[in-house]
Amino acid sequence: MTPPNRVQTGEKEGIIALSVFAYRSDQFKSMSTATKAFKVPKTTLFHRIKGRPSREGYVPNNKKLIKIEEDVLIRDILQLESHSLSSSFFLVRDVTDSVSGARGEIKAVMKAM
Repeated sequence: MTPPNRVQTGEKEGIIALSVFAYRSDQFKSMSTATKAFKVPKTTLFHRIKGRPSREGYVPNNKKLIKIEEDVLIRDILQLESHSLSSSFFLVRDVTDSVSGARGEIKAVMKAM
């Protein structure tokens, strides 16, 4: 079960998305009328219309792995566990470094070309 504040956040994001859609489809003449109708902050609506993602949709810059690398890591760990090998912290770290290291080598090769 999801925590209550996540549900509220999802509902709020849905209302904000509806207000953006309504404003873009010219259902409201001004942003102020859209914010009053949907009871959302004017700055939030303004930033979403300009393309700023929500906090949950934001990807941090210091993230070590991209989505595909995470999927590869999960697949490798599950494969190890299917062979009755436990995944220790050090093993996971080594696999993570090898997966992210492969990307670094690809970037280095691409820069050299």
